[in-house]
Amino acid sequence: RGRILIVEDEVGIRTTLAELIRAEGYTVETAADGFKALPKLEDFNPDLVLTDLKMPGMLNAAIKDLRKGRTADSASAEDQYEALHWQLELASTHSLPVVIHSRDADEECFAVIEAWAGRHGRYLGPDREIGMMHCYAGNVSLARRYVDLGFLISIPGPVTYSNNARGQQVASELPLEKLLAETDCPYLTPVPWRGQRNE
Repeated sequence: RGRILIVEDEVGIRTTLAELIRAEGYTVETAADGFKALPKLEDFNPDLVLTDLKMPGMLNAAIKDLRKGRTADSASAEDQYEALHWQLELASTHSLPVVIHSRDADEECFAVIEAWAGRHGRYLGPDREIGMMHCYAGNVSLARRYVDLGFLISIPGPVTYSNNARGQQVASELPLEKLLAETDCPYLTPVPWRGQRNE
C-alpha cells in the first residue's frame, strides 16, 4: 500500500480520516495546512495528497477557483497567485499532475499555467498529460491551447443544458482522447435530472 498525506485544518476530520485510511493498510501522515505540509512532502514523499475542498484561506482559493478576490471570503489576488504558483511548483517537484478549476479568470489562469508548463514541459513523460482542467467552462480556442500544453479537458453536467452552446462546442470539437466526463457530485446535475442533487 502507498503513502498518503492528509492536509486538513479541522483536527477531528483529520484524525478520523487518517484512522480510516490506516485501517485500509496505507501509511498516513497529516498536516493542518499546506505550509505545514511542505516539510512532510519533502521527507514523507507521499504517493497521494488529500486536501479538504473547504479549507479556508489562500490555498483553497488558489486550488479551487483563482477567482481574483471577487468574493468576500476569498483571498486577495496576490495571495491566490502566490498559492497557485506554489502548488504548481510542488506538483512538478513531486512528479504529480495538477487539477485546475479556473472560474472567471480564463486568460489570467492560462498565462500562469503556460509560463509554468514552459519551464517544466512534459515533466511526467512524453505520453502523459501534466494535468486536467476540472469543470471546464472556457471556449474551444482556450481548450485547444490547454491541450497543446499537455492538459485534458473535463466536461461537467452543464454540457447537457440546451443553452450551453460553448460547452457543447468544446465537447464536439476536441479529440475524444483529450476529454474527460465528470459528475462533480453533488453539483452540476445533467439533464434530465437538472435541479436535483447530482448522485
